Amino acid sequence: MSEDKKYNGWTNYATWRISLEVFDDHYSLAEQYENAGSVYDLSTSLEEYMEEILEQDIPECNKNSLTLSYAMAFISEVNFYEIAEHIWEQIQENKKEEIEESIEESIEEKE
Repeated sequence: MSEDKKYNGWTNYATWRISLEVFDDHYSLAEQYENAGSVYDLSTSLEEYMEEILEQDIPECNKNSLTLSYAMAFISEVNFYEIAEHIWEQIQENKKEEIEESIEESIEEKE
């Protein structure tokens, strides 16, 4: 896919849409994935989570359906690493804020 296919600042339409509709709540995701060891680990977890969602939404009798096939093809276009980078930044920001609050509380207690 060429670079001129970006969509709203994201790699492509699929990445933008999945980020917006599935992973947009960065705050709860940050808590859920806080223990991820790296952006790569987080991206792998996000991709596995997305595949689980698709498989749960498709009844067992339709697991080989055209619908699932198209959904999986759409998901294969998603840049989960890019989504993970955004969530990772939020995780790091949350940790920084927690440390700053803890320091402020310690200073207030000493005064």
